[in-house]
Amino acid sequence: MIFRSFCIKITVLIENSSNCELAKEHGLSLLIETSDKKILLDAGCSELFATNADKLNIDLSDADYAVLSHGHYDHSGGFDIFFERNKNAILYAREGADGKYYSANGGIHEIGVPQKVLDYTDRIEYVSDNRQISEGVYLIGHNTPDLQKIGEKVKLYKGENGEIVPDDFSHEQSLIFDTPKGLIIFNSCSHGTVANIIRETKEFFGDKPIYAYVGGLHMLGKTPEGKEICSFTDSEVDALCDIIRNENIAHLYTGHCTTLDGFDKVKERLGDTAKPLFSGLVFEL
Repeated sequence: MIFRSFCIKITVLIENSSNCELAKEHGLSLLIETSDKKILLDAGCSELFATNADKLNIDLSDADYAVLSHGHYDHSGGFDIFFERNKNAILYAREGADGKYYSANGGIHEIGVPQKVLDYTDRIEYVSDNRQISEGVYLIGHNTPDLQKIGEKVKLYKGENGEIVPDDFSHEQSLIFDTPKGLIIFNSCSHGTVANIIRETKEFFGDKPIYAYVGGLHMLGKTPEGKEICSFTDSEVDALCDIIRNENIAHLYTGHCTTLDGFDKVKERLGDTAKPLFSGLVFEL
């Protein structure tokens, strides 16, 4: 069932960049408001998303529920603050999001959901299926085979049977809104690739058109000195932008793991279709 009202308001509570007095950090948190629901998607890596919410006069206790995009600290680290402020909302996470996750960028280190968040066991519901969670709102998991090859390429790993193996991103999910204008896909990092996420989304929804895509594109790479750079080759950027064009996606709001350099390359190819995310941005779809 689609929304009776197609206006969805999105407020970026935290992102890697800011063009105002609001805080920024390596992380992402979005408040999504429909005609009858308020949904928190991710909570950055600290309390800063809540600090920004206060400055924006947003009451987090009003959120009806929350969604964790995947099991990394930069999207989950502030959920303990959310649980303290909001006593009722359930956090929907993909099954496995509570596992051990690692990055080998800059030496292998843990990047999973902090234990202080996982301790709120009565507030977290783990989802293993594709599920409608309210009118017009869905959680879609992504299980394309061999995604561990991408994990190995981008140096992201998970703990499995006492070993550290390439991540297959089975803990990642998309938050989808079915609207009169088409589907709106929220996928905070797109580890499984935009191509796979769009294909699996369209398979579930019967090839409905996609109106907008919101989230990072995981173009993140790092120099030996730790500087963030775009890891995509020009041909990979071309292929990504061809997908956006071929699907006739009207709006691509992106940032976080897209990197500033990556956004510039996407913007150069897609023009006004591509728009940047930053702390404090408010937009409607």
